[in-house]
Amino acid sequence: MRPVIKHPLRFTFLALALFGCDKKVESSPTPLTAGPVSEAVPLPAPAVTPTVPAHMSEHFLKSAELKKAVIDGKLGDFKASAVWMAEHELAAEYPENWKGGVDAMKDSARLGRDAATLEAAAASLGATGAACAACHEKLGGPKVTPVGEPPAEGSGNPPHMLRHQWAMDLMWLGLVTPSDEAWVKGAEVMSDAPLTPGTISPTQTVTRAVAKLADETHAAAAAARNVEKSARGKVYGELLLSCTGCHQALAKK
Repeated sequence: MRPVIKHPLRFTFLALALFGCDKKVESSPTPLTAGPVSEAVPLPAPAVTPTVPAHMSEHFLKSAELKKAVIDGKLGDFKASAVWMAEHELAAEYPENWKGGVDAMKDSARLGRDAATLEAAAASLGATGAACAACHEKLGGPKVTPVGEPPAEGSGNPPHMLRHQWAMDLMWLGLVTPSDEAWVKGAEVMSDAPLTPGTISPTQTVTRAVAKLADETHAAAAAARNVEKSARGKVYGELLLSCTGCHQALAKK
């Protein structure tokens, strides 16, 4: 049984709320009519419309659900989360020049909503991340806070998997913002230590096929450090799917 790992990059959700292009929607106050106090009727509180940063944070949180669903091999969960990404309407007011980016993101999310396989789901997630990156790069946001350091190395499965999760989350942040620093550092941590039988599963005999898949995952992460920005979405989807394959192979034992 794989250990339950808490999300180590929850602080990054806050990074997406720091848009320099924040445009809040304000309600015009309704004028009060002069008259006796006894005739005054309390006015309802104005509706609160989410700001663009708050809405983008929702996107980032939803993307975490999509990543987890792929890694866990749960296509149904992935499709359920992809429905929101593909079909929701942006409640906050946003500039007209955002429309192309929002439409591209929804188009790629629809591929996930309609995915028939985990391979298609992972590919659609990578494409969604790339669409987000193109829009963010064009409009100059969001800004990434310093990425910090990964969980400490240690013996056995839990520390190694914590570092993998940290790395994959950081690579996602590097993809969607986009941030070269976050992408490269995440890829480096993902590839920094070979997976031995003890780090893959200390309580199971690891087959040659699983060990080979683990080696391929590390090699792919090492190569990801140098891929062109335009190819990062595709590479991320493939890398995420390799995690899925390893986890599923261990679960069958």
